[in-house]
Amino acid sequence: MTNEELMEKLRVCAGGKCNERDTDGCWTDLMYEAADAIEELTTQIPKWISISEELPKEFHDVLCFTDAYDMFLATYYGLDGDGEPIFDDNNGDYWEGTVIYWMPIPARPEEVNDGSD
Repeated sequence: MTNEELMEKLRVCAGGKCNERDTDGCWTDLMYEAADAIEELTTQIPKWISISEELPKEFHDVLCFTDAYDMFLATYYGLDGDGEPIFDDNNGDYWEGTVIYWMPIPARPEEVNDGSD
């Protein structure tokens, strides 16, 4: 079931127009479906990952967060000779602090065609 179909079923039940004989059963089923949909959506949201738990794949671009509250895009180049992670923003900018969290860069928004073309 798509998210749109789920939302429509929730609107119908909330409006008292549920076709199910057992309204409580209808709500119970919808609540489980809604919980599944929410869980699926939250797994798609990028989350901050501590560098002490996991490092990005080498040569991947990531969003970085430092202990001085700076945030920037960088490429991860692996570990240096001292075992410290190397993040490079590739444009010579300077950031404050040490990278402590990273996350994959979210996907670009899908292009919306409003039909005016």
